[in-house]
Amino acid sequence: DRSGMAASPAWVSVIAVLLLGVLLQFHVRQIVTSSVLYDDAFIATAAKNLAMGAGYSSSYHGIDRFDPEISTGPVIVMPAALLIRLLGNQYWVPGLAITVAIWATVLLLIGRMRRLGGRWHALGVAITAAGLIVFGTNEFGLLGELPAVFLAVVAFTWLADDSRSDLTSGIVAGVALGLAITFGLLHVPNV
Repeated sequence: DRSGMAASPAWVSVIAVLLLGVLLQFHVRQIVTSSVLYDDAFIATAAKNLAMGAGYSSSYHGIDRFDPEISTGPVIVMPAALLIRLLGNQYWVPGLAITVAIWATVLLLIGRMRRLGGRWHALGVAITAAGLIVFGTNEFGLLGELPAVFLAVVAFTWLADDSRSDLTSGIVAGVALGLAITFGLLHVPNV
């Protein structure tokens, strides 16, 4: 009898929920206890400048509009600026902004995996959560790599979905991939 050797979908679901809980605990702790450092501080300053009316700019040695050293795209900077505008210029607000972006894209990916994964959905969620815990728990969230990766995977899930028309799948995949690219690639190198 091979049924005893396979993992029960209920156990895999419990593991997935526990792993997502661990990840959520990490993010909540990061928001309230850690300060913004290094590249994230520079990106947070760009978001603060945008929120305070100085435009999409850095202010390292003065206001430098559309500074190519802002190492992430407006998909991160604009929501962080909105939250800074709404909640004030607090040290934890940029961390909250990237946490919201990470969780929104994770939940979008989990929803897509549910549609495509069938009985393997819980295992996919568990693997995604475990991967996030191993590779995605650091203080450099504002660089936007995690939401970009999730959106790129979401784009491929739309292309793999046979239940939609090719046109619909292609448009949604293109939008998701475009957003993934703009998470980190809207700066133009100095010429």
